[in-house]
Amino acid sequence: MVPNTATGIAQTVATTPGAFYTLSFFVGNVVDPRGAFGASSTVRVKVNGKLVLTAKNSMGAGVSKQVWQKFTMTIKATGPQTAISFINGDKSNDEACGLDAVSLTLNPPGVE
Repeated sequence: MVPNTATGIAQTVATTPGAFYTLSFFVGNVVDPRGAFGASSTVRVKVNGKLVLTAKNSMGAGVSKQVWQKFTMTIKATGPQTAISFINGDKSNDEACGLDAVSLTLNPPGVE
């Protein structure tokens, strides 16, 4: 993620309309409320342009390294392609917002 901006990354993937998928990813946070890192890291997740999750990691107080928190959610494909974006939701004075290990997995039939 680019610090100090509401930018991020996005990808459009092939999907099966009506199928359910598990989206998982990690948000990294470094706690330094008096310095350049703030107290939390926030990533806004959009699917086809619609905000579906605000993932906030507030872990790591007292630790001097980045701490990762896993987020998992289910999405339903509405068409043959699905656009997924991750947008930096931190304040402009926060210098760190980590995103890693993004995966999208087709759920077995009958699993929502």
